[in-house]
Amino acid sequence: MARGIDPKRKKRNEDIRFLCNILHNKYYVDISKLARALKLQRQYYYDFVRGNRDLLYPNLLKIETFIFDLYDAILYQEMDLNNIHLDPLEESQVELNV
Repeated sequence: MARGIDPKRKKRNEDIRFLCNILHNKYYVDISKLARALKLQRQYYYDFVRGNRDLLYPNLLKIETFIFDLYDAILYQEMDLNNIHLDPLEESQVELNV
């Protein structure tokens, strides 16, 4: 029997994807340059942003940390406007690569 995706991880994927799309579409952050800066394959990142791929926590956190380091003021404002709340992660979620 296959395990289903963790609802918390699925929600976090959706929220980070939404914030990435805001950066790309509203603030004109170049998607290729962001993928390159993250050292991710372009297609892998494109698939994530388009919603064709959900990521495990390590790469999801890599993207989240990177965009918040650069655009935290914009992202916090957008989170308030769009009622997005990112719950803190438990260490076990990150360590077990779930």
